[in-house]
Amino acid sequence: MQDAYFSEKGSVGNWEAIGYSGPGEKKNASSYASNVFQYYSTGNNWVAKPKTKLNDCTTTHQWELVATNVGTAIDGVYPNFTITNGTSSSECLALTASWSSLTGSH
Repeated sequence: MQDAYFSEKGSVGNWEAIGYSGPGEKKNASSYASNVFQYYSTGNNWVAKPKTKLNDCTTTHQWELVATNVGTAIDGVYPNFTITNGTSSSECLALTASWSSLTGSH
């Protein structure tokens, strides 16, 4: 969704702008909750926090991705934005072996 939004607008967008809705029940424009997780967005960041302890990943830990503009397309040359690991905790990352595959240039 971020790729499509960027190609149309030339910048990264927040959840509401790109048309994303998190899993679970909508709490407001940038916050959702399921039985296990609280999901929210702060600007171009995506955060998931467990509502209960998951092994060593506790309710004080989180997963976070950050989308950042790195330039505009010039003659179709990319990348234009990157997705990086924010302040994700090592305790939660241990539960998601493929987390690093979500990051990179787009």
